[in-house]
Amino acid sequence: MSATLTVKSIEQYVRRMLGSPVVEVELDAEQVEEAANQALGIYGTYKPVEKVKVFQVLQSSQQYTWTQSEIGRGVIEFFQPDLLRTPISLDQFDVFKYHTHLPNLDPGDFYMEKVWWSEVRRSAGSDDDWEWIPDPVNGGGTLYISPPPSQGYNGAVIYVVDPTFTEVPPTDDDWIKEYTLGMCKQILGRIRSKFTGVQGAESTLDMDGETLRAEGTEMRKDLEEYLTGRGQIIAPIRG
Repeated sequence: MSATLTVKSIEQYVRRMLGSPVVEVELDAEQVEEAANQALGIYGTYKPVEKVKVFQVLQSSQQYTWTQSEIGRGVIEFFQPDLLRTPISLDQFDVFKYHTHLPNLDPGDFYMEKVWWSEVRRSAGSDDDWEWIPDPVNGGGTLYISPPPSQGYNGAVIYVVDPTFTEVPPTDDDWIKEYTLGMCKQILGRIRSKFTGVQGAESTLDMDGETLRAEGTEMRKDLEEYLTGRGQIIAPIRG
């Protein structure tokens, strides 16, 4: 995980790339912070943090409801940890690693991850059908298990949450910084474009307004395409 990616470090990077302190950068700290948070949100759509919650499946009980604070964006997998043939720490049970982290794996590692995941699904996958129904109003949602369990057992779900800056892998620090820079170029471009037609020394501010907006738009487009190429959006799915 990243030890250096912070809002402050992102702001320093953005200002430096925009020419500060030699050139005045008409952005306040709040604008840069908002752009950084939006960048993190977009990144988290494709690269969320996966966590595991263990719970008791009760006999004949089909519905299990959790709040947004308890379950993040929602459930992406349901399984029975007691069926794992090889004991494994649930903190390491990253079943989507081979999918979401593919660019960070060489072909051999990718193959081994895929084989391992197939074995996990075969040995630990639940025989029950399941469905995650999100609550669009309050967040969170309900896990439905079918048919009604004939007896109780230990169950577990993998759910996803948005990453914090410190949870972004160091290899992706630059993506966050560059996307924030792209957004800030658009903001700064809009600000400087307002000076169009103003005469005098300060009228030079409008000279790169449209250029900055165009550059920012292109940067964001390229970075989003890059992220899309690394994997698809991870969202709550049906089992």
